[in-house]
Amino acid sequence: MSGAAALAEGAVLAPVAGPVVSLVPVAVAVVALAAAARSAPARTPLGPAPDRPRSSPLAALGGAVRRRLGRPADPAADLRVGRIVVLAIGAALVDPLLGVTGAGGGLVQPRWTRRRAAARARRQHVAELP
Repeated sequence: MSGAAALAEGAVLAPVAGPVVSLVPVAVAVVALAAAARSAPARTPLGPAPDRPRSSPLAALGGAVRRRLGRPADPAADLRVGRIVVLAIGAALVDPLLGVTGAGGGLVQPRWTRRRAAARARRQHVAELP
């Protein structure tokens, strides 16, 4: 029986889950992983303290990306880039445009923050003038 014939007889067709519906759990897992890596302190095994501080996997990923692009080492920027990469890949699994938009926003945000801070400092300086 075709779909049109089934509808004519009053049968109800079950909705079929598309690719967006099946990738939602993947996106939730990526966001949860990024949030957990952000809030959890680095754990060390019992015993003597390690010689160097342990970094998160997100910082290691961000450091690898930044080294590949020829950028100097910066732990805060490495962590930020690692988060952007993981979240952009997760968002791209749901919708490629969402991944590109998220990555672009994450890369532009530090510059925007610096520009806002500079503008705020200029306003405060002008306010102090007689």
